Amino acid sequence: METLTATHLSTESDPLERLLLEPLLWDRPETMHLLDRMMMHGVPGLSVALIDDGRLAWARAYGVREVDGQDTVTPETRFQAGSISKAVTATAVMRLVQEGRLDLDEDVNAYLRSWQVPPNGDWQPRITLRQLLSHSAGTTMHGFFGYSVGDALPSEAKTLDGLPPANTRPVRVNLLPGTQFRYSGGGTVIVQLVLADVMGEPFPQLMRALVLDPLDMKQSSFEQPASNQDSSRATGHHIDHGIVHGRWRVYPEMAAAGLWSTPSDLGRWMCDLLRAYRGEQGTLLAHGTVRTMTVPQIELHVGLGLFLHGRGDGFRFGHEGDTAGFQAEVFGFPSTGAGWAVMCNSDTAQTLRRDVVRTLATDRAWADLAQVRQPTPDAPPDLQNLAGVYRLLDEQVRVVHQDAVLHLHVPGQAAIRLVPREDTAFMCAGVNAEVVFQRGPTGAVHGFVLRQDGREMGADRVQHVLSRWPGAT
Repeated sequence: METLTATHLSTESDPLERLLLEPLLWDRPETMHLLDRMMMHGVPGLSVALIDDGRLAWARAYGVREVDGQDTVTPETRFQAGSISKAVTATAVMRLVQEGRLDLDEDVNAYLRSWQVPPNGDWQPRITLRQLLSHSAGTTMHGFFGYSVGDALPSEAKTLDGLPPANTRPVRVNLLPGTQFRYSGGGTVIVQLVLADVMGEPFPQLMRALVLDPLDMKQSSFEQPASNQDSSRATGHHIDHGIVHGRWRVYPEMAAAGLWSTPSDLGRWMCDLLRAYRGEQGTLLAHGTVRTMTVPQIELHVGLGLFLHGRGDGFRFGHEGDTAGFQAEVFGFPSTGAGWAVMCNSDTAQTLRRDVVRTLATDRAWADLAQVRQPTPDAPPDLQNLAGVYRLLDEQVRVVHQDAVLHLHVPGQAAIRLVPREDTAFMCAGVNAEVVFQRGPTGAVHGFVLRQDGREMGADRVQHVLSRWPGAT
């Protein structure tokens, strides 16, 4: 990569000049220059906006729009926002709810004209917007692959029925609605079609009228496909640092993953939600409407189109997003009106995003995020009980307890030390991954979740305690 520079909208010192790193992962000083960190992780471009007291405080941009290119990222450079699209779409839904044009608890088939939620055998599911926005409608399709630039694109109905040229399976209800959380981009496409059928307009135009224009989000659009000649857009990059074919993928599942935006525009959207939550006047949504969005639904971390984290002053809401070659996140603290938006043009940006947020949180003393966790000096008392054999992606992996240390043994790889972070959460030193062991109602460990690159993989326990490596003497 070349020509890594920073662009500023404020004159105050840049807290991101040196990033505060996770000390558990690095045998080196606890800070590193931002541009060095970007080079290390293969992230050509980074754009950040800071929110303070419900207002956009500053926006800064670093790096280049495309690897080995000379066009620098600016605060106006647009990135794919991925699943943040779901949260912005939820804002449009809630605006129509507060205007009395939609009911969160009505059967969506009452609104749909161009397609209907089909029966499952002889059972006709009844699903609602409340369930779709909280991922509890029992719908299938976690996410979407996108299409190459120039490919034929399916309509919403063809996407939902899995018919050509759709490249995904049909979206169907195969869980009892309202009984459990299961993330479903497919369900959000149903929301997209509800809005289009009710409003009688194409989805990008109605989102501009309902949300983007009122919030002055001038650099944002749900148009798919985007112009390949648009020089204001960043290019996506894969995990091998290669450029995404065509510079980016196309997502006709617009409500689920189709938003192009900037951190400044996402910050404007978040500012409006924060001010409404605090009861300030002149916001797109009413105080009660935003409060409804932040009431936990099927699980404590799930609102309506928003994910909820933390408690007390550390309570925050927002969403993350990723598409092929892009990663993004936006969150805000309603207690203080603080928040952030970060967008990157690489699949490998998760650790960089985490370091950016940690650095901002420490600089601003944000509750629940500012404290950098230090390595646990002593192993948890039940460390040995976490050891055993687990099944991960059809492979048997081993967690071994030896000399008061846990190691993860993946077939074909050298052992990876698990460094304690919390009682059942461990960092995989050197590979930027996290292992979180899962307990059942009785407290027994039944598996773990491996988190890396913004994705989670579950592993079930198949055998208990291993005290040394197989074959060790």
